[in-house]
Amino acid sequence: MSERSKATFQREITGVPMHSAGVVNASRSAVALLRAGVPVLAGTDATPFGPVHGSGFHRELLLLTEAGLTAEQALAAATGVTARCFGLADRGRIAPGLRADLLLVDGDPTTDITATRAIAGVWRRGVRQASTDPRSPLPAAPPPGDAGCVMVDELVAYAREAFGWGDGVAVGEPRRGALGQIRRVETGGAVYALKEIFGEPPPEDLVAAELAFARRAAGAGVRSPAGHPGLNGRYLVRTPAGTWLRLYDWLDLTPVDLTAPATPDRLGTLLARLHRCAPPATAEPGGRPPAPWYHRPPAPHEWEPALASGTAWAGPLRERLAAMPELCAATTPPDPGELIVCHRDLHPGNVLADRDGTLVVVDWDGLGPATPGRELARALFDWFSDPAPDLAAMRRMYGAYRREGGPGRVGAAADFSMLVASRLNFLLLQTRIATDPGAEPRHRAWAELEIDEALRIMPAPRQLAGALDALNGAETPTASAPRDD
Repeated sequence: MSERSKATFQREITGVPMHSAGVVNASRSAVALLRAGVPVLAGTDATPFGPVHGSGFHRELLLLTEAGLTAEQALAAATGVTARCFGLADRGRIAPGLRADLLLVDGDPTTDITATRAIAGVWRRGVRQASTDPRSPLPAAPPPGDAGCVMVDELVAYAREAFGWGDGVAVGEPRRGALGQIRRVETGGAVYALKEIFGEPPPEDLVAAELAFARRAAGAGVRSPAGHPGLNGRYLVRTPAGTWLRLYDWLDLTPVDLTAPATPDRLGTLLARLHRCAPPATAEPGGRPPAPWYHRPPAPHEWEPALASGTAWAGPLRERLAAMPELCAATTPPDPGELIVCHRDLHPGNVLADRDGTLVVVDWDGLGPATPGRELARALFDWFSDPAPDLAAMRRMYGAYRREGGPGRVGAAADFSMLVASRLNFLLLQTRIATDPGAEPRHRAWAELEIDEALRIMPAPRQLAGALDALNGAETPTASAPRDD
């Protein structure tokens, strides 16, 4: 383990308020639950500010043993028990036929739980990894001379000039996404979110459409972070390294609690408000025809390079693609007369909650034409299908959407075209990045993670049929209010 990693383990997290008896009460509760036969799972509720991603989990294991669990019980809480509770039968244990996701440590964690920190090797699907999960960069500052520190310094210097900041600029660790990363920036008494885009930036027409629709959404009661232009008046700023920057207000946001009873209703209401205020749109911003990404799945021959790649995920990919003909049979282009401006990427990472619990929509880069029913169908699966479709939650979200006057309906297999096509196209894109020798290692590593997730959440034809039956059996109003054009 590097000195930077070791230092992270010793870091005290003082920014999170806690009742003085909180640790004692939590420890007693964990032991009481275990003795009562309730499964105890390991988790940290990590954030970029504390507890720390990755290393905070090792601290959690130590706290469990200090509470009274044995080291073996703490390890089970982090592996087999968690897998069992989440219905992940292919992992959590070392046995023939299961996923070979392994952690090699220098020591015996069954007698000393802190031995989990002495990491000697990591295997994913039987393939040894060169580094740890790129989604969780260590929060400690890089040591002097670290190349990453130089890159951040250069980025900050350029952003200061582009946006007119003063000298006092504090930059946080990046939050990585599929196409970019976001840093928290404090300067001059203001707090911003600085987004760095790795690939091609959104065209200026899309940025203009995004700003206009965000204003309409705000009028309908949907909140999103405000964007800020650079000194040149443009909302896209190119860096010397070839990446692109966008600047937004920073909002303290957290993931929406999927288990909260009110979540499906709140999401349905939010989506209905977006759809009701959306204007018609028969073309992409800039005038191009509607992007086939959202209705045309990849052709079978496009998968051949990925299937022949010899990667650890090529076998599972082949298995999932066996259902592709049936899955794609009902995908069709949308009816031009039903198209409106849609976000087109309303997954849980793009709808978050602020400190008051208000839902906030972020990342509008995919904005463009879609039919409301198809975006609704995709959102239902984006939110309530992992590890298996929660049909009751889908019905509640659909019911709330209709009660709020949402114009979309999910009544036929073709309404899942956007869900199926976009997920398959995204998966194909990630396989290309993962096997591209010219791609940066960090992007290839991220693509591997995206492939794993995409394969896991890919819907099966029977799941779509089951959702369709459940939604059409829901007791919801038969009429809806008109859209606010």
